[in-house]
Amino acid sequence: MPRRQEDPVGQFNFIVEIDGLEAGAFTNVDGLSSETEVVLFRSGNDRSTSLRKLPGLVTYGNVTLKRGYIGNHDLYQWRQQIINGMVDRRSVVITLLNEAREPVSRFVLYEAWPCKWQLSSLDGKGNDIVIEELVLAVERIELNN
Repeated sequence: MPRRQEDPVGQFNFIVEIDGLEAGAFTNVDGLSSETEVVLFRSGNDRSTSLRKLPGLVTYGNVTLKRGYIGNHDLYQWRQQIINGMVDRRSVVITLLNEAREPVSRFVLYEAWPCKWQLSSLDGKGNDIVIEELVLAVERIELNN
């Protein structure tokens, strides 16, 4: 049954594309956020005893991508470039899809670079899938429809 216009989009249908990388399928995206610092201000001759609140600098949260480890080393090698002093900034596009797998919204992450790479724990008695995690520092996030 097609999604009705007022139905919210499910969190489970999305695609992640990273410029120049065979990124594979991700299981989780976290950290899409922006925040504006609040600057407190008051003139010395202001008759009010309360402070004004002005918008300050904008920061964007680090974005975490997770996927099942498939033996593809692209994400690790991208991180290794940063460790070796070669900053390689890329655009990342996260596309939300409806139930029919049609694009609903696109979030574009600009000037992204990996500030952390991690593998999940390994356990000889466990059944869990090994998860590869990449944390991206992002300079700007835009919503493009």
